[in-house]
Amino acid sequence: MWGELWRPYCPSNESRIDGGNDEPLGRESSPFQGVEESDMTEGLVKPWIDAKKYQADRFREALYEADLAERFLNDGLIRNSVGKAYQAVKAYVAGISVDYRDLLLKYYPGRKKISPIKVVEKVDWIIAIMPSNKLREIVAIIGDKELRFITEIALDLHEFQYNGFDKDVEISRYSKE
Repeated sequence: MWGELWRPYCPSNESRIDGGNDEPLGRESSPFQGVEESDMTEGLVKPWIDAKKYQADRFREALYEADLAERFLNDGLIRNSVGKAYQAVKAYVAGISVDYRDLLLKYYPGRKKISPIKVVEKVDWIIAIMPSNKLREIVAIIGDKELRFITEIALDLHEFQYNGFDKDVEISRYSKE
């Protein structure tokens, strides 16, 4: 089942750079090896329900995404790879934010209505969703210089994932490999 999750093409339907075959990755090469299927389908625990489990889930997600990024890069799937690298950083920032919830609460006070009957603290909603437009700000509040640098790279990778290379530098600021 897990092998069907990956397709050997980039988001823009580019063919594989390395000329590899079109077979999806098999279960034996899956980064989810040793992970029970029920662990993957339970869903992510929200930080307002169990902050420590949420944190552990996001750190695990970051590792899986980083592993996929490396595999895609090794297979020549550059844009898929950078997308997974970005997702890994985003998941890591969401996980680390749990430790800084009280500090983040000063910057994100108030409550957020997430359904007709459910209201949560705005800071918990931000930690759970980790909007891309808040990544830079949250990392700045946390104050870790290395994490700020990594986050800037991740945001650049996110931009590249969507725009790719453009030799004329009209659509993308990345002109060549």
